[in-house]
Amino acid sequence: MSRSVLAPLVVALSALLVVPQIQAEPTAPLFVVEQQRSALVTRLAKQWSDAFALLPKERRLDHEQLSSALWALRADRLFAVTLAGDAEAVEAVLADAKRDAVKPRVSTKALGDPTADLTYTPINPCRILDTRATAAGPLAANVARTFDGYSTNFAPQGGTASGCGIPNGVAALAMNVYAVNPTNLGFIKVWPANAAEPAVSTVNYQTGLVAIATGALVPVDAASSNRFRAKSPAVVDFVADVVGYFKAPGDAAGLDIKVAGQRVMRYEPNAISPNVIGGSPANNVTAGVRGATIAGGGTPGNSDPDFPLEAPNRVTDVYGTVGGGYGNRAGDDAGTALDAGFGTVGGGSKKHRERGCEHGRRGL
Repeated sequence: MSRSVLAPLVVALSALLVVPQIQAEPTAPLFVVEQQRSALVTRLAKQWSDAFALLPKERRLDHEQLSSALWALRADRLFAVTLAGDAEAVEAVLADAKRDAVKPRVSTKALGDPTADLTYTPINPCRILDTRATAAGPLAANVARTFDGYSTNFAPQGGTASGCGIPNGVAALAMNVYAVNPTNLGFIKVWPANAAEPAVSTVNYQTGLVAIATGALVPVDAASSNRFRAKSPAVVDFVADVVGYFKAPGDAAGLDIKVAGQRVMRYEPNAISPNVIGGSPANNVTAGVRGATIAGGGTPGNSDPDFPLEAPNRVTDVYGTVGGGYGNRAGDDAGTALDAGFGTVGGGSKKHRERGCEHGRRGL
């Protein structure tokens, strides 16, 4: 904007304000507005308050409301109000500012959806299947075969004799899949056990190559041991090594908080009342118990050099509470979580309490 156009605007502002004139460049009228905002708002509110008091009830603003609305305006809009010829023009400026205020802003949800997104957990590469080591042998031509993505022992399907650290109920597995000793040109499809067979392959193979591998993200049947299926148009051995898994944020089996790699707090979800387990990572709540609290204490057992007979703190029945100490149990541990609920142990140690009672009896 040229100096010849801006100069009259600054002159208009100076004429409007009943305050000492300040030194400012004529090329910066909005700077003048900001410098004189307080006096300008006071003058404009006084100028238009009578007109706004006569507007229909749904549009009416008292002097305080008008002052607040004017004060919240950007400098360019406040300048526009100084040039308004009637209350309707001032209203238009205020309405424009109000519309801008309710425009949607970028939010965290716009950058991710916690109801749909998945989190990735890497694990040490672990073999969960190898058809070369099974009685069933390689994949038969055009026959779909089902495999478990969750097990406490993957040896029966040719994998490692462990669970590989893969929890049940994940959404997908990150795997390296291998086609070994193919008998013809072809491919292997891999897909969730509870879904329809896809039209695309996961790994392609050809004769003359002993093994061909590729990385794949494979959705699985979370409701049934993370199961998935594999199928090939030709006879071929199939091998899969898991390197990680995807699941919903949080942990349906519990959330652990760790410090220096050691669990210090655990939260176990329950639709009625969750369990809160603090203290030693060996402290635990029996399956089926709800509303349990272990505030702290506990040891893995015989790990404290200063005290004998240490043990974890435990809650075996519903709504039990252990305040601390070690070797304490709330509940009767009788195999059902409902027959001895609401037990409370303040702390200390069962063994030390027994020794204290014995000392007391001897003193009597």
